[in-house]
Amino acid sequence: VTAMNEYRAIKQEYVLDHFSVQQIFRPEYTEIYETDGLDFGLSKSEESKEKQFLVFDQWHNIKGSLGPEELKPLKKKSLVTSVGQIMQKGYEALLPEDPLKEAFYQLYTNKRGIMPVMVKGKLVGVLDEETLFQFLDYQIRKMR
Repeated sequence: VTAMNEYRAIKQEYVLDHFSVQQIFRPEYTEIYETDGLDFGLSKSEESKEKQFLVFDQWHNIKGSLGPEELKPLKKKSLVTSVGQIMQKGYEALLPEDPLKEAFYQLYTNKRGIMPVMVKGKLVGVLDEETLFQFLDYQIRKMR
């Protein structure tokens, strides 16, 4: 088992080194605003295939992110009333030309499930951990 895990890690490293964010980011994403009610955030997470969301302010500036970790406690009764109260504040952006290794590192060192992809300050899409892992898995399986 250890040898197989090491072999998979080597293949994963190869994929992270040889592909870029450009090849896998999603140009479509669901917009959630910090003033949205929690019922809206919960309904979006339940009806969408997306599990991670960027959170915007009223001027469409990115303010943070929202994912299952923030939404989990809300399934119980809570005094929290808006997305802005529970979102992860702040963000780091990726560029399309960034190597996947950089994206992988940023997602996990910043403990983010989603990151914006920007070109000259303009949001062009998102990269989330689910998309990254699906891509890695697909590429590793192709290497057999």
